[in-house]
Amino acid sequence: MTADYADIGDISTGTGVLSEESFPSGDNTPSISDVRVSGSYDEGARGADYFKKIKIDLVGENLTDDNFLTEEGLRWTDKTEVELISGTEIGHLNGSSDFGSERPGSPVKMFSTDTGTSGRITYVGKTKSGIDLDLIWEIEASDKDDWEANSGLNSHGSIRGIGFSGEQFFPNAIGNPISVLYNNA
Repeated sequence: MTADYADIGDISTGTGVLSEESFPSGDNTPSISDVRVSGSYDEGARGADYFKKIKIDLVGENLTDDNFLTEEGLRWTDKTEVELISGTEIGHLNGSSDFGSERPGSPVKMFSTDTGTSGRITYVGKTKSGIDLDLIWEIEASDKDDWEANSGLNSHGSIRGIGFSGEQFFPNAIGNPISVLYNNA
């Protein structure tokens, strides 16, 4: 078994440094035994540069390129789609009454916020070894009844649910992070 040390965060040296020390063992399961975070947020920066001064040190065992993201990280890509696993698709959110002039450039599928509703956001990144990654989401709980009773927004007639979009579809956005849109939280 090997202990792997990854130094992640300083993009000037690539996406991190991985070193190994040998330890005797027959288990090859990847694991992280310690995480240390140092640095500070760059309050004057936007997008990924906001985190550029943060350093994350990982101590782990049996880590390979299957366990590390490419430099692009997790994001909304040109192949990303949102698929429902369980629950109900309730429509699309894209009208000016939903967003005003800051609405996404393409319609957003909306899903119920019932406990157990779940889905998959496809192609959100890639590992260094080339594995395409999907993100699985699930509603564990909702305060929608309280929201309906107390929100001033509950009477404007828009779709009530949750949806996901790429930030690049919003005017004046700076990148392609995954945006979560919801009405009746």
